[in-house]
Amino acid sequence: PSVRFAVGFNNSNCEAHPHAGVELDGGGWLMVGDSVCWDGSAPYKRGIFVVVAEADGTQRWTTTLGDIGFNYGKYGSQLPDGSVVVAGSKSVRNAEAAKHGYSYIEVRALWRLDVATGQLLSETLLPNAGKRQGLRDGFMCATPTTDGENTIVATGYVGGEANWDGKNYDDEPMFLIFNVR
Repeated sequence: PSVRFAVGFNNSNCEAHPHAGVELDGGGWLMVGDSVCWDGSAPYKRGIFVVVAEADGTQRWTTTLGDIGFNYGKYGSQLPDGSVVVAGSKSVRNAEAAKHGYSYIEVRALWRLDVATGQLLSETLLPNAGKRQGLRDGFMCATPTTDGENTIVATGYVGGEANWDGKNYDDEPMFLIFNVR
């Protein structure tokens, strides 16, 4: 098949690691991934990198989400109101986790952004029940339902990866239906 365009995006001096790309209503593209700044210029070890491009691949805007630790952008979709939702995990500080030796924990996170400007409209963080053990939570996908109410179906994991016993990971898959406002 023919290729309409090929264009690359980056996060300044940082590498970009894309995970998902979806077409937007009316043309244009949403790309979600994460980014590492090997030169130490960012406050995080890994940040979420989001790009919206026009139908011809011209960049409309980019933004980075997450401000400490490891943050992962796994998927994005456009919602019925025209905004976009980004699903992933965000590192946050937590006093209870810190008492157990963890400077930050990863929680399931959803961000809603203005499709025209990239302005953050909302951030939803779900609690991490395994914070005392340093367990990781995150979303892997979020897609709108057909109800027209900004309701999404999200999948992901809870209690992940820190449960390595030398043979197996003990991630608990999860499924959530959530209304993004």
